[in-house]
Amino acid sequence: MKFEYRRFRIAMMMFALGLAAVYMWRGLSIGMNEVSVDLPKINSGDEVLTIFPSGDPWNPYGDRTEQLLNGRNMSLYDTTEFSTECSFQAGKVLRSCLRKRDAAREFVYDHWKQQRRGYLQVGLTCYDCAPVYHIFIEPDQSGQWIISGTMEERTMPLKPTRIVDAKFRKPASDEWWTNGSRRVLSLINERGQEVEAF
Repeated sequence: MKFEYRRFRIAMMMFALGLAAVYMWRGLSIGMNEVSVDLPKINSGDEVLTIFPSGDPWNPYGDRTEQLLNGRNMSLYDTTEFSTECSFQAGKVLRSCLRKRDAAREFVYDHWKQQRRGYLQVGLTCYDCAPVYHIFIEPDQSGQWIISGTMEERTMPLKPTRIVDAKFRKPASDEWWTNGSRRVLSLINERGQEVEAF
């Protein structure tokens, strides 16, 4: 009986040692096959950070840079901060977002009125496509100053639009995305139709 108990204890110890070896080997093999990456940390009060792997086909800016710039010499263009849509934000974050949004509107309007080249990106509302409106304030081939907008969505091709006028207007009652802004910038095409407002 004593001998069987000792054999049982040895068998259990070997079993436990085998399990430990399996977990240890598994941990080592995972560590050998993975690369550690230090991702940026943001506080919940900050704006949402979206990370796209550089080779990911869903990257909205990846291979389209040349297509977006279309041969423009960007050293001639003033730029400003990225402006995003301010929905689902509150408190200081909302106030900061609205200030950036209003500054973007002023940037477009002032550059267009003063006939100065400018470029900015405006994020628009969409939960699954994250559209970005790339806006260039510039002269066309005939020398007329225009606002050239290109809508970029991850799920759709680039859509260039020629805009010949920009006006401030009061937001309509159904424009919930304005988040209480007192005015929005209306971008108007050659036929006098509003193409985009932000």
